[in-house]
Amino acid sequence: MAIAAAIRTWHDDAECRGIDHYVFANDTEPLPDGRPRPPYDDEEAKRYCRRCPVRERCLKDALDRRDFHLTRGGLNSDELRAESRRRVRRAAAAR
Repeated sequence: MAIAAAIRTWHDDAECRGIDHYVFANDTEPLPDGRPRPPYDDEEAKRYCRRCPVRERCLKDALDRRDFHLTRGGLNSDELRAESRRRVRRAAAAR
């Protein structure tokens, strides 16, 4: 009997796979172990995004899900919100 191959998703190819979540989140909550979070630097997060082979897929996923609390697809939280608004306006204008 053949063993089924593991199902791969775009997440498996993400540059940020395995990187601590705090790098991508502008969050002030302490880390799970109680230590304070390191200061958020969206440029550090964006460095991962710039070299990521699935950046566009990640951006699409963030916008589709309205997941604006992390740096995703090369955009920080504020930039994701602004891009979402732009896309809504473009879609409305196309009707």
